[in-house]
Amino acid sequence: MSVSTCLPAGTPDSSPIPLPRIASAPLPDLLASVNGEVVVLDALDDPNLFGGIVDRPGRLLFAMPPRRPAVERERWVRALLAHREGYGQAEVQEALTV
Repeated sequence: MSVSTCLPAGTPDSSPIPLPRIASAPLPDLLASVNGEVVVLDALDDPNLFGGIVDRPGRLLFAMPPRRPAVERERWVRALLAHREGYGQAEVQEALTV
């Protein structure tokens, strides 16, 4: 699976969302701040797939596989958004460690 580099959410001149906010904001608030939505897709029913971002003009869709615990799904939404905002894997992992 390949990972593409994405531009930050919002306008090209906007600052990335601070990593502490990505890690700790209530998920509904975080999704609202990027006009995002979590969509569970049965077609993604693969144990090796954790989800992905569908970047639509003015909107982010977080495509997630079915039958995953809500806590796992929320963690992946946060990790995907952090990656999209330009944060590295190590710093994201550290920020999301409870």
